[in-house]
Order: sequence, then C-alpha cells, then structure tokens
Amino acid sequence: MTRTTLLECSYNSILLLCLVFMAMFYNGLSVGVNWGTQATQQLPPDKVVKMLKDNGFKKLKLFEADERILGALIGTDIEVMLGIPNNMLQMMCEDPGAAASWVDANVTSYSYTGGVHIKYVAVGNEPFLESYNGTYLPCTLPALRNIQQALDHAGMGSKVKATIPFNADIYYSPESNPVPSAGDFRSELRDHTIEIIQFLFKNDAPFTVNIYPFLSLYSNRYFPLDYAFFDGTNKPLRDGDKVYTNAFDANFDTLVWALFRAGYADLPIIVGEIGWPTDGDINANVQNAKKFNQGLLQHALNGKGTPARKGKIDIYVFSLIDENAKSTAPGGFERHWGIFEFDGKPKYELDLLGLHENKGLVPAEGVKYMLKRWCVFNAHADDLEDLPDSIDYACSRSDCTALGYGSSCNHLSAEENASYAFNMYYQVNNQNDWDCDFSGMAIVTDEDPSKEDCQFPVMISYGSPLLLHKMFAKSVQSSYRDRTQEFLNVAERLKTPLSSANNATSLSSSSGGKAEGSGSTVAIQSEFNKRASKIGYGIHQSSQKLAKLAQLAKRTSVFDDPTLEIQELTELIKQDITALNSAVVDLQLLCNSQKEGGNFSSDTTTHSTTVVDNLKNRLMSTTKEFKEVLTMRTENLKVHESRRQLFSSNSSKESSNPFVRQRPLAARSAASTSTDPPPWANGSLSSSELFQRKQTGVESQPLLQQQQQQQLVPLQDSYMQSRAEALHNVESTIHELGNIFTQLATMVSQQGEIAIRIDENMDETLSSVEGAQGQLVRYLNSISSNRWLMLKIFGVLIVFLMVFLFFVA
Repeated sequence: MTRTTLLECSYNSILLLCLVFMAMFYNGLSVGVNWGTQATQQLPPDKVVKMLKDNGFKKLKLFEADERILGALIGTDIEVMLGIPNNMLQMMCEDPGAAASWVDANVTSYSYTGGVHIKYVAVGNEPFLESYNGTYLPCTLPALRNIQQALDHAGMGSKVKATIPFNADIYYSPESNPVPSAGDFRSELRDHTIEIIQFLFKNDAPFTVNIYPFLSLYSNRYFPLDYAFFDGTNKPLRDGDKVYTNAFDANFDTLVWALFRAGYADLPIIVGEIGWPTDGDINANVQNAKKFNQGLLQHALNGKGTPARKGKIDIYVFSLIDENAKSTAPGGFERHWGIFEFDGKPKYELDLLGLHENKGLVPAEGVKYMLKRWCVFNAHADDLEDLPDSIDYACSRSDCTALGYGSSCNHLSAEENASYAFNMYYQVNNQNDWDCDFSGMAIVTDEDPSKEDCQFPVMISYGSPLLLHKMFAKSVQSSYRDRTQEFLNVAERLKTPLSSANNATSLSSSSGGKAEGSGSTVAIQSEFNKRASKIGYGIHQSSQKLAKLAQLAKRTSVFDDPTLEIQELTELIKQDITALNSAVVDLQLLCNSQKEGGNFSSDTTTHSTTVVDNLKNRLMSTTKEFKEVLTMRTENLKVHESRRQLFSSNSSKESSNPFVRQRPLAARSAASTSTDPPPWANGSLSSSELFQRKQTGVESQPLLQQQQQQQLVPLQDSYMQSRAEALHNVESTIHELGNIFTQLATMVSQQGEIAIRIDENMDETLSSVEGAQGQLVRYLNSISSNRWLMLKIFGVLIVFLMVFLFFVA
C-alpha cells in the first residue's frame, strides 16, 4: 500500500513538474491582441487594461496613440505596438520634425521605468491596399525612415523598432504554379517593398503582415471550408516534399519564399492581424470563430512553425472588442471580429495558452449600462408609407449588420426587423426619447424584445467614444454634455407629490397654474424635438437624392444621357432644399421664442440652439454638394455638345439633335403633378403652406395645337435630315472599326503563330538540355572512374616505394 502511494506521489510530482515547464515555455510564446476604438460607446480604458491583465495578454497592438489608453497602460508589463494612422503618413513623410514631435509625445514620454513598455511603432496600416490606388506608395518608406530616425535621436532606437503592417495580397503565387515555393511580391509593388525590407533588415526590425483566411473564404465561394481551419483537410496542398493542410501555413510560407527571393530569408515575421468574425456573414458565427482562434493559438504556440519556417509564430489576434462604427465596405462582418462583446463579455471559451483546455475568458468588471429600455415598432401606427425609409435611416446611423443574410438576426419578421433597426438607433444615441419616434412608428418599452438567438442590446453608459486621430479633431467643438445625472434628478423630483394632504386646498390654484405652465413648456419642447427630427430626416432624404443625382450626372455617354431623370431629380432637390430652408427658419423662430419666454432652463435653450446650428450646417453642406453636382453636370453637357458635333452638322440647336432625350411635355406634367408633403414637413399651418404643391389644369386648345403641328413640319424634316447624316456617320465609324478589328485579328493570328514557334523551340531546347544533361552525367561517371584508377595507381606506387625502401635500403 505504501509502495503504491509512493508511486502515485512520484507520478503526480513528475506531472506537476511537466506542467510547470510547459507553463514557462508557453509564457515565452504569449499571444498578442489588437484593440480597436471605432465604436459609438466604449469601455473605459482602465477597465479594458484590467481585462487584458486578468486574461493574461502580454502583447497589445493599438491603431492610434490615445493618451487615455496609454495612461491606463502605465505600470503594466504589457508589450505595446503603437500605431500611426494612414492619414498621418503624408505629414510624417514630408516633415521629419513632425515625426520627432510624435515620437516625443507618444513614445519617449511614456518609456520610462515603470511606464509603458512600447516595443514597436506601426507606421500606417496596410498602406499598399489596392483600394488606395497607390495613394500612400510614395510616402510610406520616407515616413518609416523619419520615425526610426526620430527614435534613434531620442535614444530609443535600440529598444523600439518601426515596422509597417502590410496586407497579405502584396505577395502571391502565380496561377500557373500556385504553391508557396513560387511566392513573390507583386510586380507593381516589388521595388517599393524590397526597399522597405532592406530598411527593416538594416534596423533589426520585423516584417509585419495581416493574414485573414476568412477573407479567402468570403471572397471565393469555391474555397474549401475545412482548409481555412487547423484540424486538417482531405485535400492538402503539396509543394514538393512539403504538405499544407491549412490556408494560414500556405499564406505564411508564400511570404517566406517571397522574402527568400528578395534575399532576406531570415527576416523576422510578425502576424499583425488574424482572426475570425462572429456575425455579419453565413460563415461568421461563434462556432467557427472559436474553432479557428483556438486552433490558431495551439498552432502558433506549439513551437513547430510552418513547413518552410520552423519555430514560434508571433501573432496578434484581431480583435479584442467589437467595433460597431467600422466601415462595412468589406462586409457586414467587419464590426464583429472581437473575442469580447462591446461590453466586455466573452463570446466563447478560449485557451490563450494553447494547452487544449476549455478555459473561460475573464469579462470586464463593474460595467455600467443604460436603463433597460428598448425602442420597438409601434403595432398601432396607421401611416406606414415611410417605414422602409425610416428603417434605412436608422440602420445608416447605427449597426444593423446582424440583419444581413446568414447573420444572427436574419430570421426576424418584418415588424421585428423594424424594431431591431429602431432600437439600435435609439441605443447608439444614448436612449434619447426624441430618437424613438419615427413619425409615430416607434415606441419605447421596458419589455425585452430579444429572441433566443438574436439579442436586442442595451448599450453601456460611458459618454462619447474616444476620438480617433485627435490632432485632426481638435477643431471640432461640441456643446453637448452628459446630462444623465440631471435627468435622473428631475425624474426623482417628479415622483414627489406637488402638495401634501394638509395644504391641498390652499395650494390648489397655484399648483394648477404651475402645472399648466409646465404642460405648455413640455408641449413646446416636444414640438421642437418633433420638428428637428423631421428636418434631419428630410436632409437625409435629400442627401440620398443628391447621391443618385451625382451618379446620373457622372455619366459621359452621349447616347444614354439621362436628361429627363436629371431634370426631374434636380427639380425635386431644389424644392426640398427650399422647403427645408423654410422649415429651419421656423425652427429658429421657435428656438428664439424659447429664449424670450424665459420658461426654459439655460441648458435647454443651449441644446436647442446647438440642434438648430447643426441642422443649418448639414443643410448648408447639402446645398454646397448640390451646387457642385450641378457644376459637374454643366461641364459634362459641354463635353456632350462637342461630341455631338461629330454626328450632326446642326449641333448648335439642341432641339434638332436626335441623340438628346427631350420630353418637355412629360417634364412639364411631372412638375405639375401634386405630391404629398415630405415626412419632415412641419405640422403647423405656416409650415404646411411652405410644402404645398400647386395643381394646374391645362385646357385643350385645338386651334393652337393645329398651328403648332404646322410649325413642327419643317422641324421634323430638319430632324430627319440630321438623323440620316448622323446614322451615315455612325455607319462609317462602324466600318472603320471593323477594319481595325480585322487588323487586330490578323495581328492576334500572327502572335499565335509566333507562340506556336516559341513552343516548338522550347521543346527543342528542352530536348537539347536533356541531352546535354545526359552527356554531363556520362562525363561525371568517366571522371569518377578515372579518379578510382588514379587512386589504384597511386596505391601501387606507394607499395613499390615501400618494398624498394625496405629491401634495397
């Protein structure tokens, strides 16, 4: 019995020792995480930093230098990669002094004993993306050089290294040989990239790249799903003696081979971003995200590396927290990369040490939420004509990506879709009562409308979001402030009875007067909020019409010029802007009456003034854009006029040009048609008069019509003659184009013959090379046999020499 106990103790001791060594090993291979700040409401930085420490994150990547975040990181041992946004590259490129100032303010000021452990500076983020059209190509390397020189001059160059997070599509494998060993940098970026690589190598800095297997799956429907994960695949990619069972290894090794071809095979590589979203796409869900990220951590931390580069892999998971204000241009999933929800709650279990343990992540502590109230669709609403536009308006100013195809809330009914959109807009705007109206189609409720797999969130109550790129936002001044506590105090006072039972009679008259005054004040403020909301909605609709007009005005085709549509849309926008201007004037008068009446607090009048000023600025911006579009349209018409001269000799008269759409009668009838007032029109009498459309009736006049028809006869003859000439010009042009195409076909045929001859020459060359190879092999064999013969002769000579020396000497 004692022997068994000793054996068990020895076994347990050995197991414990192994676990200690494994923990020490994995501690040196800690994983990093990206912390983005593009969200409408954000957790306080100190709570996020504590959450990082509680979960054992040792490395952190930031996209901008924010003093609140850096202040919260003071005294921690978290290794930081500090980012410089792309919109600062131009300044860093042209002005070394600006780079030195940035380093002094954001690196040197925090890099002291017990300060912030800043190890890298990320200069830009994916500046070579194709969507940027080469905007940052000239400035990226100079900005990198200026930042590194500023670090060197500050005495930080040996501790802090500047790098550039690249996108993974700067390198590729050709379609003719799609394997990692054929990897190389894209030809149009090769020179720029190699210059940067040389600078990184010279300064002992790593090459940073962002790799997203999810994007490969998202952009290619034929991409095998299992190849995106790390648990193997039935169809691995074979590259010589190397086997690739997942997309990450293949992508990573393609970069390794591209660096090898550039002459820098041993340059360290950091994966700056990698992850999997949890919503916004059919393949973006919690199950896939957990499967990918857990497999990634185990793969990166086991020390085996990839087939082409062994050893640990430095990775930064993307990302820490969801960001509901990010652009959805890449896809709806772009706002759901976080391993934590917006409020710091873990989405799934994740073992950050890669030890195959189902360990739960530690949530943020002490998070404060707004009141448990939701904005939902009003089932008793009568007029639903503007419901689609209202949903579009709410979603364009909040986050409705969960309603997309394959997303978590895609199964909701039409009314539930409206409720979700209204609630997201209501929550993002800090639960303002006037943001849950939508012309009576929405109502506030305290009953949670969430479904089993679709949550209607209540946002956290932490002020306004952190400002991105503060140096560009300092000029923006806002008079808004957090009035939550003030509203709570007012609510408490309203709960107190206006009078006690003992003096109810004596104070009844005065109480009635106060109640009447209070009711009048509330009614005026409610009317103000209602008008402001409708005007804002009207400006939004005008902006949408303006965007459509801009698209139409950009067309440069003579044969498909949307003249009628542009005329009608221009007239509508003019009417909208005129009516909106009048409505803003009415709102200004109402705001002035609040000030003169003296029944409103200074905070209320200040808020009303700020709202009016904001609406004025938005309307002025819309008007300015409208003028710019009209100017662009005028320039296009001039170009059209010059083109028409190629097809018609009578191009000076626009009415005789057969290629111009002219429908004056239709345009006149469309302009004279009565339309209903827009949803942002005020309900008062003075406002409604501003939005009325006059109806005009046109009586028939047979004699006038007969005279007009007689006058149109010569115009029709001229029109037919011009049309015939234009058709003749078109036919001659088509004939010339046919000749050109014939010549091109001949050239293509000749090129094909040349290609065939090249193939034949290649075959002959290949056979010649194979023959030469055989001759070289035979020559090598003959040399080898000659060497063996020489060795034999040398041995015989040595034997004879020894015999001679032994017997003769």
